[in-house]
Amino acid sequence: MRGGVELGPEPLTVLSPPTDTAMVDGCAVELAALLLGHLESVCASDDRLGVLMRYALLPGGKLLRPLLLLETVAALGGDPGAALPAAAALEMLHAATLVHDDIIDQDALRRGRPSVAARFGQADALVGGDAMMCAALGQARALATSGYGAEQALRVLDVISTAAVEVSRGQMMEADLAGRMDCAMAQYLRMVRLKTGALLDAATRAAAVLTEAEPPHVRALARFADHLGIAFQMQDDLLPYAEDDRAAGKPALSDLRNRRPTLPVLIAFGNATPQQRLLLQDLWQRPAEDAQHALAGLLEAAGALHAARATAADHLAAALAALEDLPPGQHRDHLAAMAGRLAARRA
Repeated sequence: MRGGVELGPEPLTVLSPPTDTAMVDGCAVELAALLLGHLESVCASDDRLGVLMRYALLPGGKLLRPLLLLETVAALGGDPGAALPAAAALEMLHAATLVHDDIIDQDALRRGRPSVAARFGQADALVGGDAMMCAALGQARALATSGYGAEQALRVLDVISTAAVEVSRGQMMEADLAGRMDCAMAQYLRMVRLKTGALLDAATRAAAVLTEAEPPHVRALARFADHLGIAFQMQDDLLPYAEDDRAAGKPALSDLRNRRPTLPVLIAFGNATPQQRLLLQDLWQRPAEDAQHALAGLLEAAGALHAARATAADHLAAALAALEDLPPGQHRDHLAAMAGRLAARRA
């Protein structure tokens, strides 16, 4: 028993990859299965830490970051199987940040089930998140024994460790901006590039290192990851206003409860009259449960939801355009399909 929860044995079988990863010829499904199997082997210990890590990692969520790395490796002519440790490192780091986010935000749900903190208690969740971050760095270093040279492994380790710091910087910036409806769009975009974009950028950078990509391809991938990260976060900002708030995989009120400066709110505040700004500020001071529907109605009436969707769509289009500079083929098509699925995550 830990944190009021019985920690019985959990199965070590590989869970089915998410169905929405299906791509042309089913390639991404195969990669997802390989990735989940690798993740399970990494956290196969039967002690409490192993149970917690499996709970945090399996079944996988969207697996966007690691699959982005593996598909990019394949698109550039590399072997995605050999790159599995790098992909696992990204997913472990991402999962660790989610564990810590849920503690900070006091969110009890993640991916439609109790968060790690709710399931195991905050103390174990903190320790488990730390352990996954350390294990992620170990996975990056393990590339030296999976077909790559020590120099490539160290360069990927540098990419991933740098991304971990950038995500932390973005998290702190988001906390500094909490409650700031007057947050400048440039501040919002910088926060997004750090908090959300850093791991997507790390996925493409690591793939470029592992395939010794040519400079034009490196630049195209940087543009792709930058616009994809922004589009992804903007779509995430819109999820609380979706008809089915389960699409967010976490409590729909989390952003409102924590007074985050999300894109629709920033657009509405920037375009509002003084009287409308007072109303917006009043809603933000109310309990989230009381303010949610009124705020959604105000954002819709002000055109802020439409404008946010359009802005996200522009960044998604720019991400897809960047892919045109990569070698044509089914794996480039897979990358485009992965990005295109963002369009379905709309309010």
